[in-house]
Amino acid sequence: MKELTVRGFDAFTQEHAEIATEVPTQAWVHVAWRPEGPQGEFKLAAERDARAKNRKAQSSQDAN
Repeated sequence: MKELTVRGFDAFTQEHAEIATEVPTQAWVHVAWRPEGPQGEFKLAAERDARAKNRKAQSSQDAN
């Protein structure tokens, strides 16, 4: 989950597994419909652009 999130994908864990005898080395991946908005590198780029835009706006306000 951490590696997916770091790479810009939405990921989460489930509190209770559906299978009672869960094996610790086993991972279940559920692929759902495409979420709204960017994912992966596009999401990371969008977040970087938003931070840069916010910094620029903050700098303009500080200059005034």
